Amino acid sequence: MSHPASVNCSSCGKTNPEGLFFCQECGNRLVAPAAPPAAAVPPAVAAPAPHGPCATCGAQNPPNFRFCLTCGGELTAPPAPPAPVAAPVASPVAAPVLATPGTVRQEAVVPPATAPAAFGAGRVCPGCTKEADDASVFCRFCGTKLPPTAAPVHAAPVPVAVPVPVPVAAPARTLVGRLIVIAKDGSEGVSHSVYERLDIGRNEGDIRIPDDRFLSPKHARIELREGRPYLVDTSEGNGIYLRLRRSRTGTEAGPVPLADQDLFLVGQQVLRFEAVLGAEDLTPARIGQDTFLFGTPAARRFGRLVQRGVEGTSLDIYNLRRSETVIGRESGDIVFTDDPFLSRRHAAVRIEEGGARVSLWDLGSSNGTFYRLRNDVELRHKDQFRVGQQLFRLELQPAFGGLKE
Repeated sequence: MSHPASVNCSSCGKTNPEGLFFCQECGNRLVAPAAPPAAAVPPAVAAPAPHGPCATCGAQNPPNFRFCLTCGGELTAPPAPPAPVAAPVASPVAAPVLATPGTVRQEAVVPPATAPAAFGAGRVCPGCTKEADDASVFCRFCGTKLPPTAAPVHAAPVPVAVPVPVPVAAPARTLVGRLIVIAKDGSEGVSHSVYERLDIGRNEGDIRIPDDRFLSPKHARIELREGRPYLVDTSEGNGIYLRLRRSRTGTEAGPVPLADQDLFLVGQQVLRFEAVLGAEDLTPARIGQDTFLFGTPAARRFGRLVQRGVEGTSLDIYNLRRSETVIGRESGDIVFTDDPFLSRRHAAVRIEEGGARVSLWDLGSSNGTFYRLRNDVELRHKDQFRVGQQLFRLELQPAFGGLKE
């Protein structure tokens, strides 16, 4: 039975596509429209076959005549010309592919044809169990209403574990102590925590003091070495001055040995020690033939102190001839009466062991005596040091030598 052509349903009027027996809207059987009557085809009239000469008399006759007009003999149609024989066409033969030396001949790979998908694959009519079209509402074979097409089931995406970076805990910092700023009146200022390393400078480091032009950009550093705090000079030339440590039994602080060109600070005075190298010639000067210059008797010098000015020049010079030279504001061998930061008797330079040793002492002054560091030095609890115009005091934790509260 042939499928009806595209037709309107007689029940609901829906136009159904070609090939269906039942309406896809209401399930009513579809009736194919009557085929139109075939048009009458007139019989083909054979074209008159041409005749040759009469076989009896040889006379020529018109093509539609059956008998010769001359002798009345029956005319016969000339034999039909033989049908032309088609010349055999040679099939093209593919030219052999010659492999170039050094190359490998490769055959063309024809991909296999993909089979068309089966009609209604995966959907079966519950009435006749035949496969149904996925787009149909009713079965094209029995008219049973088809169940809805199941939506494709997609597998839930498997969550992919994204590695989450584990934050690395910063290493624990070791608190060494506190660095306290001391004002000019002796009061305490800002306190800074000191860990494994602390840098001080004018515009670099952990403590920055931009308005102090006597500070280098990077001037000083406190750092731990084998569990002990050290003070390191990183300046461009002005250095670090450490306060002389007071002994536990007396009021004096020191001593610190002085070497040639060493600098120390008392009040606001920066003094440079210059040692006398070699034995001095104490012979009086001659002013004529065997005549000496008359003057104060010469005495041996152990060295001298040179006052250094901020302009880079040497100011006053003080010779060291005694075993002790005292520096102060009111009394002593070297007096600076206009320095308010000096004590009455502030410091002393002592010659020991016949001049073999020169040392610096603090005589219990209020503001202390400071010497410039020649090398890195280990710091102690409550040590004070000056950088530029800044005075600091270090208070260590008990683990580093500080006192327990």
